[in-house]
Amino acid sequence: MELQLEKVLRMNLLLDLYGQLLTPKQYDYMDRYYGDNLSLAEIAEEVNVSRAAIHDQLKRGEQQLEMYETKLQLVAKNKQRAHYYDQLAVAITAGDQQQSQHIMQALNKFEGREL
Repeated sequence: MELQLEKVLRMNLLLDLYGQLLTPKQYDYMDRYYGDNLSLAEIAEEVNVSRAAIHDQLKRGEQQLEMYETKLQLVAKNKQRAHYYDQLAVAITAGDQQQSQHIMQALNKFEGREL
């Protein structure tokens, strides 16, 4: 169950980031399946195609989204950025100015803004 929830969350995140790169049909089916939590049968009935056709489009869409993430790494970069900000918040809260500066330098390097 938890694995399925993680997949749904990941697919929704990938769909938000890369969804417009899919075909309109793939985006529509994936949005209905992952966003609206409709079953394959429900989607098939709504769009008047077979359940197998929906399944195939979902699989292709998932593969496309994962390929875009492999190439562009937007999810991975967002996670790393969030990690830096979490570390920075801890250092600032602790009043550790030296650590805060060190984290800011690492964050700037990560963002390509080396000073």
